[in-house]
Amino acid sequence: MTRCSLRDLVRFAFLTAVAFLVSISAVGRISRGDDGEDEWARLDGTWEVVDENVDGQSRNRAGLRNAAKVMIFGRSMIVLNKLDSLIYEAKLRNLDPSASPAAVDLSVQEDGNKVRKFPAAYKLDGDGLQICWWFKDETKPRPTKLEKGEGLRLLVLRRVKEAEQG
Repeated sequence: MTRCSLRDLVRFAFLTAVAFLVSISAVGRISRGDDGEDEWARLDGTWEVVDENVDGQSRNRAGLRNAAKVMIFGRSMIVLNKLDSLIYEAKLRNLDPSASPAAVDLSVQEDGNKVRKFPAAYKLDGDGLQICWWFKDETKPRPTKLEKGEGLRLLVLRRVKEAEQG
């Protein structure tokens, strides 16, 4: 029979308690159906483009802005211009609201070209949404901040209330 030291017993008790808490937390998440569906529901809706920043330059300045409205429904993001014509559509995949910053992958096809996949970061704060990704190079890693800069696209959106939609 092997003897266990007090230190070994304390370590075993601690690890057992941690495993128990982790499993209880997982069971709670599963039983609530908390698999990101709540976050998908919060993203759904029509969003007005407050700022479209490309390569560190605001396209709102000088009237260059292409995007005027973004519609997110299901797991698709439709970007429309001022005349409600399609600019591009992105499929939203691998939503991870627990990441810091929150993460989502965009699969974008513009003008009938091949589908390009971009790892993106986002921040959803009430009626505000920001989405940031490297739009020129899909091989770059997910942005670690929501910021303006060379090679980055940052969409700043405001939710359109039902009463405002016409």
